Amino acid sequence: MRRKMTITHDAVRPVLGRTYGRMITVEFRKKTGEMRRLNGRLGVHGFTKGGHRAVNEPYVVMWEAPKPQEGAVEGRSRYRNVNLNTVSRIIADGIELEVI
Repeated sequence: MRRKMTITHDAVRPVLGRTYGRMITVEFRKKTGEMRRLNGRLGVHGFTKGGHRAVNEPYVVMWEAPKPQEGAVEGRSRYRNVNLNTVSRIIADGIELEVI
């Protein structure tokens, strides 16, 4: 059973920073208003070009793990932008963090 905790939006970036490279689940609201669940990692650099980020605050780039039903998908199409201001839940290291 997972431990459950509550955090504020100010704590989202530091929490994600501590998970760097490990698999996590993030639930957030997309620009369209739809809720989205993303399973992936921060800090993946494969298939990137250049040396600078293409997004600014409050976004963070995550690599999305392929879903089994998708089969083989090119790695460069797996990067997603997540708006940290719309994150509602983070699941990492056996802890479920509800963002208020």
